[in-house]
Amino acid sequence: MQPHTNKFDHLTKLIARKLSGDMSQDEESHFMKWLNESKENKRLFERLESEDYFDERLNIVAQFNVEEDWNKVRRVIQSEVDNSRRIRHVWMKVAQLAAAVLIPVGIFIMLYTHVVDSDDADTPTLSHQIKPGESKATLTLQSGEIYHIDKNDTVINVAETQVGISVDSVGVLYQINKKVELVELRYNTLETPRGGEFQLSLADGTRVWLNASTKLRYPERFGSNSREVYVEGEAYFEVATDKVRPFFVHFNNSRTEVLGTEFNIKAYADNPNSIVTLSEGRIRVTHEKEAIEMTPDHQLIINRKSNKFSHNEVDASLYSAWKDGKLVYQGVELEEILEDIARWYNVNVFYQNQGAKDVEFSLYLNRYEDFSRVLDVLQATGKVEFEEFENNIIVRTNY
Repeated sequence: MQPHTNKFDHLTKLIARKLSGDMSQDEESHFMKWLNESKENKRLFERLESEDYFDERLNIVAQFNVEEDWNKVRRVIQSEVDNSRRIRHVWMKVAQLAAAVLIPVGIFIMLYTHVVDSDDADTPTLSHQIKPGESKATLTLQSGEIYHIDKNDTVINVAETQVGISVDSVGVLYQINKKVELVELRYNTLETPRGGEFQLSLADGTRVWLNASTKLRYPERFGSNSREVYVEGEAYFEVATDKVRPFFVHFNNSRTEVLGTEFNIKAYADNPNSIVTLSEGRIRVTHEKEAIEMTPDHQLIINRKSNKFSHNEVDASLYSAWKDGKLVYQGVELEEILEDIARWYNVNVFYQNQGAKDVEFSLYLNRYEDFSRVLDVLQATGKVEFEEFENNIIVRTNY
């Protein structure tokens, strides 16, 4: 799948001029209109501005041998790449030169490395493969120690005064040292990136599954009166029964009181809705001053802007399928599906026409499928088409 050349030529020039600081008033107006169209556009531009991202791409660009005009850009890169402190200066030079020579795919050759030189079969090419997420996270202890964990990690044993922590590529396990008296609540934070997932076993035996782009703040060891944790993103909880200490989950100015249960919370900061779906047991959700008790196979949607609730009967298994390695949707709008997929596969999604967001789909796939397979299944319906360049996806309807 190839990008639509005219559209990206225009966007290339705008971005190059913006980054080089050489924009007319009319171009600035067009650029700001594009930037403010969606959060995805803002995220993309922020990444393009990143010196770390640019530095990473320099090494890839050096592998290619493209036409003469682009070699001018590459020579500028190669002459300065060893001096990391001059990266911003180099970027300005590259952007200005790319805008001047007007190569058809412009700075996207450098930034997205989606290049094939059909005139020379010996020219090396790089085929970007979008991979599903994997087990990886960052564990931050109250002491400030940080552990970056991925699928290749061996077991890490963290020696603490109040609790023992074992960390491996599968999850984090907290074990109480009962001989040590609890002096204070020491909070840790476990965070998954885009394209990541992780599991956690808390000191009371509660199990938590973290989806991509999720942060959980929790004490290493709970106090004697209650058990309280804080989540941003999506997490599935399997709460250990404790009749003395109720379990509370705080999210987006709301709170779920757990009465021995399993449930899913989806509460991303960039989404106006917080969604609680109950699989087993009973919970009480409080938002502002209103409290609602839930029973299994019910879902509560809280709109944080309007503070309105909707309470529906659902098949709860559809909303927890992600923790069991499945992508499952039933009559769900494409925008919601692609938001989840974008976090899991770490891609950016752009809509050529806004109507594509509202098209409904049903989907049942392995969560670890090749990304191309996911797009093929959606595209096979005849409702939408996708264009792909590196980790960026353009969506448009077929009508």
